[in-house]
Amino acid sequence: MKIIFAHFEIAKYGGIVEEIENRMQSFKDLGHEVDIVRLTYSKDESLKRFDKLNKELEDGSYFNGMKKDSQRNGMEKGTASGYWKNSYYGWVLKPYTNLIPTKHPNALKMWNDKVADADLIFWSFMPTKCKESEGFNDWYKYFDLPESTQQFFVVHDGYFDVRSAWVTALKDKIKILECVHLAAFHSCKNIEIPRRLGLSPRVFPDSLIGSKSKSERKIDFFSAHIFKSMKKMDELIRCIPHCNEGEKQYSFKVGGADIEYNYMTSKDKTKENYRVNLKTDPDINEEFVGERIWDVAIVYGMDYEGLLPKQQMDKYYKNSKFFIDPSWSSHYAQYNRTNINSSLIEAVINGCYPVVRDYKGLEKQKFYDEDEIFNQIRAIVIPWDATPKQFAEYLKKAVENITDEQYDRDTKHNFELFKNLSGADVSARKLLNIYEGELEDLTIGEDSDEVILQTYDVMNNWFKIELPIKFEK
Repeated sequence: MKIIFAHFEIAKYGGIVEEIENRMQSFKDLGHEVDIVRLTYSKDESLKRFDKLNKELEDGSYFNGMKKDSQRNGMEKGTASGYWKNSYYGWVLKPYTNLIPTKHPNALKMWNDKVADADLIFWSFMPTKCKESEGFNDWYKYFDLPESTQQFFVVHDGYFDVRSAWVTALKDKIKILECVHLAAFHSCKNIEIPRRLGLSPRVFPDSLIGSKSKSERKIDFFSAHIFKSMKKMDELIRCIPHCNEGEKQYSFKVGGADIEYNYMTSKDKTKENYRVNLKTDPDINEEFVGERIWDVAIVYGMDYEGLLPKQQMDKYYKNSKFFIDPSWSSHYAQYNRTNINSSLIEAVINGCYPVVRDYKGLEKQKFYDEDEIFNQIRAIVIPWDATPKQFAEYLKKAVENITDEQYDRDTKHNFELFKNLSGADVSARKLLNIYEGELEDLTIGEDSDEVILQTYDVMNNWFKIELPIKFEK
């Protein structure tokens, strides 16, 4: 089979890059041909610039003089895709074959030529209501493919029924919604397309990679994420001074970049909530009030590593005692007790102990009884409303109280748990069975009134696309 992973352009890919790389690898391991296509909102793309960039990446000159907080950092060649990639920009793709400018007069032909012999397409993103998509009133034609080419849609967003409700206009073309976490799965209850929970897949080895005991791991805490508001990296950064205010010092490696990082570190545009204040941090030494939380964390030993390639991430996973995902979301709290980050799954594969947030009490929970992942994972669980000092106390107790024996038991338990829940090989076989027609255990939602309203508004008033869509193929 030929399988294409396609998406309309987005910003800030984050863990989605490694998720797709792992999906690709699982299908390659089963003997299938795989490739990636990105559809941009531009009129043209430069082959000359692409050739120059690839040359610089291959000879290493691309990295000369690069600051570690550059969004261009972390570039490495994908094992499965074969393309240069990083977690911010995604993949470096060749114009007109793998990178198609949709405003080019021949864009649709380029797309149809590329997927003419494709058996299965995994979509990840579709056009949304934004400045770049204005006037793009024929985007649905990219989904107008013959029945011989099946189309699955991978849902990464717990807001999918809000931000992409109009996917329901494609229900004649999209066979299933493949949801990578519980929030995504439950949000799609409001969309009348079959769906399944396929927890962010990873290629798992036979056993833990570099299985080191807790005492053998020299870094106490590691955390690396795209600095989006939901990730709450500021809450981790605020707790570091409370961890290291005493005689005992703990090591913190922090990686990532993006807009919130820029606001935290800017000399003249720092957001006020990224400055020390007693409302957010009532236990902080008052002499720091008004200073940037970033600067105070640096004073107390935070080691910032910038945007990291996967190879370096894996090195830190193998040598860190605990991996911290400080994120929480009031919206996601409708659906789960904690959101399993793809980076956290990578940490588990490498035998690193997870630190997660507990969303309990944040919202009226609809589906908590179904969050078996939260009930089974062995992790340090920090309440979403913990103060920075309370956050720090949880971390310090984890280092001091978990023995090597418990660490070994718990990390092996987590490995087996996620291997069963998130193994890319198992997921790939299941998806191939669905491709062959096995739909019995899929759940089908129902278009909510809000989804119907949003679909009509966006499709008719923004894209000027008449509903129902009249497909030709």
